[in-house]
Amino acid sequence: MPRIEVNGCLLAVDSFGEGGPPVVFVSGCGDSSDVWDKVRGLLESLGLQLVTYDRPGTGLSAPLPDPSAAQTYLDAARELHGLLSAAGVPTPRVLVGHSVGAVIAQSYAMNWPDDTAGLVLVDSSDLRLDMEIDQPELTFRDGSDSGGRLFDVLAGIREIEAGQLPTVPAAVVTSRVGRWVEEGHPEAWRPFTLEQLDERWQLGQRMLAEKLHARHIVAKTAGHYVHKEEPVLVAEAIKAVVDEVSSLHA
Repeated sequence: MPRIEVNGCLLAVDSFGEGGPPVVFVSGCGDSSDVWDKVRGLLESLGLQLVTYDRPGTGLSAPLPDPSAAQTYLDAARELHGLLSAAGVPTPRVLVGHSVGAVIAQSYAMNWPDDTAGLVLVDSSDLRLDMEIDQPELTFRDGSDSGGRLFDVLAGIREIEAGQLPTVPAAVVTSRVGRWVEEGHPEAWRPFTLEQLDERWQLGQRMLAEKLHARHIVAKTAGHYVHKEEPVLVAEAIKAVVDEVSSLHA
């Protein structure tokens, strides 16, 4: 994968195909771009430009010059916007994000609505959950490597909740009902029971879909990594959004 410098950090980016609208994949916390391999493989025959990248300190990208400074989802979205511009990826783009990557995709859409053709959010993070457990997590690192971005949870919540999502074709893909009940460390999520967490997660996903006026797709068997466990489901959601975008711009 070639690397492009953005704000003093070399970021690995890979682009396949040339057709539009370009589809840009945004990985979950600490994940490298290869988590999308199965989904990309299912979409390669469509003749679309498919773009994956690694955030700082993950995959083949360099660590941040100063990983000690807490940042927000907007910082990550701004980084992505700069990377795509430097790589010459045409606009508008369909953003596909997983977990915290789905939150970064939302921040991107809020701040660059004209560059955003559509959204596919795969099991998007519950922004407030880490603040409402008995031992709140005020920051979290993007991956275990110290060179990854340190996210400020509260600042990120304020930022996203104050933003306005554009009206674009969208899909929300959610992990299966009951997946939280199989979580191996229930004590980490007190005062919530795992059953309460599962209900909360599914409700939050439905509300996100309603907010976006998006189609809502719930996995039958997949856990949090729907794109790895049920890649066909995610690929079909992306294709549906791309088809809608194409019809709007025809």
